[in-house]
Amino acid sequence: MDELLTTGQMIDRLKEGEIAECVNVPEREDLTENKKRVVKRSRVFLWKDGLEFKITTFISDEARWRILPNYVSFEEAKAALEHGKHVVCEFLDRRYEYYLNGSKVCSQAGSKADVANFNWFELWDQIFEGKWTIKEESK
Repeated sequence: MDELLTTGQMIDRLKEGEIAECVNVPEREDLTENKKRVVKRSRVFLWKDGLEFKITTFISDEARWRILPNYVSFEEAKAALEHGKHVVCEFLDRRYEYYLNGSKVCSQAGSKADVANFNWFELWDQIFEGKWTIKEESK
């Protein structure tokens, strides 16, 4: 997600286990790397170092956040694809989305092949060097 969020939007959108990163921490705040990232655990917001997330004036009024992608292994992405989910691979500054249409693996480029016959070797570099995510359902 590339959208910059206010603190309130970040709190509303951050899901269990996800991490949000503050992208505009001014020098005066003196936050360590772990204090620039917030994680949601058991409906509680914590700094990445485990300390309680407290709302300061900066956090309330000025902070802008982005929710970091939840990268998965290729195996997890492939399993999700086989269960009907869309998966995305970020590789060499490009974004590739794959999905099933019946028993065919499809991409945004329009290529189609049966799941059983899909040539995963064509994606060899993407498989091992790409960053895979499972796309959320549209609401």
